[in-house]
Amino acid sequence: MAAALFVALLLLAASLTRTSLEGALDFVVYPVLALRNTLGSSEAVLLRAEVASLEAKIADRDLLYRENIDLKARLGRPSPLNGEGRVLAAVLMRPPAIPYDTLLIDAGVKDGIAEGDLVYAGGSLLIGKISAAGGRDARVMLFSAPEGSLELTLIPSASPASGIPVSVTGEGGGSFTAEVPAGSMAAAGDYLKLPGIDDSVVARVARVERHEDGTARLHAHLPINPFELRYVEVWK
Repeated sequence: MAAALFVALLLLAASLTRTSLEGALDFVVYPVLALRNTLGSSEAVLLRAEVASLEAKIADRDLLYRENIDLKARLGRPSPLNGEGRVLAAVLMRPPAIPYDTLLIDAGVKDGIAEGDLVYAGGSLLIGKISAAGGRDARVMLFSAPEGSLELTLIPSASPASGIPVSVTGEGGGSFTAEVPAGSMAAAGDYLKLPGIDDSVVARVARVERHEDGTARLHAHLPINPFELRYVEVWK
């Protein structure tokens, strides 16, 4: 009888020990497994987000690429020139990668580009001219380059039908200065255009500095930021 009781106690102790061990195992191991599963799930979410981001970037790049091809096709690239004498070019480099008031474009002699051709930012916004042309690229010198001078016509907003001839000097960074005679109606917001019937706009007056003798000094700038341009048009 005593032996049977002893055996029963041993079996009970073994059962309790196993239950305790299983409980301890559950307490220690299961949280670790749960944490691993959580981390794995979070990592999967991050990876999926990264894949989605990369896919979006690729789609955006492809869209820009197709847009570039479409624009070039519409304006006659890669054939040298279309009937209107314009060549669309992408801006490859801009300051500070190259000297200020210059741009490097992806069209050159093989596209019909030549030194002296006028360069527009689109429409009638004239920004500079070709200063050097290579086989497949060219350098644009902006009219605002330091020490550069240009004969333009000031169109006063108070009297748009009239025009005042002015000699404009480049100050760099897309800026110009010019002296105008006494009695002129120059004001901020007036445009400086190329002389003649061409309606090309070169600059817009930002500030007028009046002198005691009645003359005035104009401070003007290009009507757009040339250092943010993606495309330009070269006119023959």
